[in-house]
Amino acid sequence: MDFTQHTRRLATIIFAGIFCLPKMSSGDEVKALEISTAQKQIIQPLVQEFGGPWLIEPGGGSLLIILD
Repeated sequence: MDFTQHTRRLATIIFAGIFCLPKMSSGDEVKALEISTAQKQIIQPLVQEFGGPWLIEPGGGSLLIILD
């Protein structure tokens, strides 16, 4: 592997979480799912617009990257 060649890029790493989603899920699972879906519907088009990958959705959050 040639480590003399470097490619540098600017990126924004975002973790967007929903406060108390696991607790909300135990009380009202339908409402928690609606909120989680709404978050995804708002954020995902923005990530796609800027060409970033949607990495993972742990618990009540989303980890994504927006490249320069």
